[in-house]
Amino acid sequence: MSEPSAEQRAAHVQRTRLWQKANPERQRAISKRWRDKHGREHYAKNRERILLGYKKWKAENKDARKTILRSWEARNPDKIRAYRILYREKRKGCISPPSTCSVCLKGASVHAHHPDYSRPLFICWVCAACHKETHRLNTDLSVLAFDYGGAQ
Repeated sequence: MSEPSAEQRAAHVQRTRLWQKANPERQRAISKRWRDKHGREHYAKNRERILLGYKKWKAENKDARKTILRSWEARNPDKIRAYRILYREKRKGCISPPSTCSVCLKGASVHAHHPDYSRPLFICWVCAACHKETHRLNTDLSVLAFDYGGAQ
């Protein structure tokens, strides 16, 4: 079997993109199944190429990145407020993160997880892996959080 010509490849890509636009739910499901099966392996094999592509995209799309960031900030003002208050308190030295995760107790760099953004100094310190799982599973870590500021 011979290789398809450039025109045939272009036509196939165009048909595929039209199908993807017409069937977004099915496309999402197919993409999720592929990522679940091959995602980590693909990333491990192609990490440098993927990161280089992302770096190139960032450099070429500064305005788009600003628009995306501003859009996220407009949708999440409570998160922005919580992050800024915590950053200010850390900078002043009023809060210092522990050296271990509150969930798995591993000694690692920890993230500040806010169970409730309306209480910006109510924080649970978790490692990156536990933080990701917390958001993925929508786990309530309020019982492990410490209130640095009392009622805000």
